[in-house]
Amino acid sequence: MAEVVIEKRPIEVLEVNIEGKKYSIPLGGSLPYGKLKKLTSNDAFIEFFKEYIPEKVFDSLYTADIKTISDEWSKATKATQGSTLGE
Repeated sequence: MAEVVIEKRPIEVLEVNIEGKKYSIPLGGSLPYGKLKKLTSNDAFIEFFKEYIPEKVFDSLYTADIKTISDEWSKATKATQGSTLGE
């Protein structure tokens, strides 16, 4: 008989330092599937990031800063999981 044992894993995060304050955003492999599958648009990613970075802080970021966070989150997810969402 084949068996698969799934146990709770440590949550891997991207640490974002904004003006001396650190925020931790879980990487794709540390998200429940239901949450990960909703990340299908830029707006969905913005709302996801706002769950971990307060809206007031997030809204003060430049568009280039948000792109940097998104790019680094994708790279870190790929590095830890071997692929990114949609691959």
